[in-house]
Amino acid sequence: MQTGTKTNNLRSSQPLYEGEKPDFMPIMDIEQSIRDDLAEYKQYPMLNQNIIVRGFLYNTKTGLLKEIK
Repeated sequence: MQTGTKTNNLRSSQPLYEGEKPDFMPIMDIEQSIRDDLAEYKQYPMLNQNIIVRGFLYNTKTGLLKEIK
């Protein structure tokens, strides 16, 4: 599975030192990241399979939602 998160920039669980900026795991492909999350949620064994799980992308300029399938 490809991920939309750029994993080569992930840090180990080291504490941040004064003056360091945190790495917020930049998402390079937001739509693929949403698809990956949906696939993971749908495979989660504790999730009731009768629940419909959907993903959306919110456009901050237009205020519109785009469903990601």
